[in-house]
Amino acid sequence: MVGVLAAALVLALPLVSAILFGLAGVLSFAAAAAGYGNHWVYGSDFMALGVVAFFGWIGKRKNRRESAAERQRQIDRDDRLETLLRQQRDQVQYPTEASTGTGGPPKATFPNFCPSCKHRNEQGVKFCAECGTALSPVASASASE
Repeated sequence: MVGVLAAALVLALPLVSAILFGLAGVLSFAAAAAGYGNHWVYGSDFMALGVVAFFGWIGKRKNRRESAAERQRQIDRDDRLETLLRQQRDQVQYPTEASTGTGGPPKATFPNFCPSCKHRNEQGVKFCAECGTALSPVASASASE
């Protein structure tokens, strides 16, 4: 009866299952010692299943720790990227309204060619599609006139 309960819990609670398999093995060995047939075979099987369930518990615990560490790495990476983007956005110097003579802030344009790898980028992108280098804004023709 204990072996059936242990088998039912092996996926959900592998440590509890390992303990119950061990208990069933001990009880089977005790029954074999008391003269109840070949229960030593059942005891050996239950002990082996207990060991397997224990290693299953270790693997499940390891997977849980690794997934938590991966989630934390993703959060840290997102935070670093957000900080980098915020710093790059804050470094962009836009001309004031007085210097441009327009009613609103001027539109920054970005060069088509990356200064690092010379890759041709689409008009208006802020980062190089090839190497990821930030493209510095250049004064637009309408703003300089």
